Amino acid sequence: MSALRVSPAQWLAVTTFLVLAILASTQLRSIWRGEQQRQWPEWFARSLPACVVGGWLMIATLPIELLVMSWPEPVNPWLVLMLLAALLVVAAAIVVAVAVMLTGHPRWAVPPSLRGDHKDVGRT
Repeated sequence: MSALRVSPAQWLAVTTFLVLAILASTQLRSIWRGEQQRQWPEWFARSLPACVVGGWLMIATLPIELLVMSWPEPVNPWLVLMLLAALLVVAAAIVVAVAVMLTGHPRWAVPPSLRGDHKDVGRT
């Protein structure tokens, strides 16, 4: 297996993304329980938990991606399938986050305190 070279800019980007994910995660409990004191736009507060889960899934997928990228040619088909499965899960999480942001559905991904008072984007 050859060594994978990661530039300082890539390390900075991953570290920044990780710090932002940790900071966003600290707000999840209060948003989910309806105890949030900040006045965020409704669509943002409604979709924040789903967005944070999507972000953590991206972070969890990073080691798989780095493993596949550092594997010598030819790449093991099982690694490719594992990466594909991980990326499909991330893509599904992003679709759920966008759906929650725009429509408030699926209901299981919306905080209970924000489930009843949403408006679809574009409607008044």
